[in-house]
Amino acid sequence: MTQADNKLVAERRRKLAELRAAGLTVLAMTPAPHAASIDGIASSGRERIALLLGAEGDGLSAEAMAIADARVRIPIAAGADSLNVGVAAAIALHVLSFTHRDATGQAGSGRADNPPTALHRTRV
Repeated sequence: MTQADNKLVAERRRKLAELRAAGLTVLAMTPAPHAASIDGIASSGRERIALLLGAEGDGLSAEAMAIADARVRIPIAAGADSLNVGVAAAIALHVLSFTHRDATGQAGSGRADNPPTALHRTRV
């Protein structure tokens, strides 16, 4: 591994540590059949989630998969390999948003300091 690779790995670990320190559960998206269904995670009541999505084709790195708190998948029809990363992100965020519905059916926790979904793009 080059020095630049080592710096990138260290930066990834630092960012994930910051997410955990902020109270987020780090989930890695994968089409692997042994991963937990995103439906089950959504209904588990986890309050704050960081969702890792990989590049189309290669997916997440082995390191990113290993350091996530859990691996999750979107259940799809048998024989289908995977979803486009944009489609997968939209479906996952939609499913996860239902854990943050208030009594009126509106998305959000009702607290300005704790939004239900925040997007941050970084290479992991």
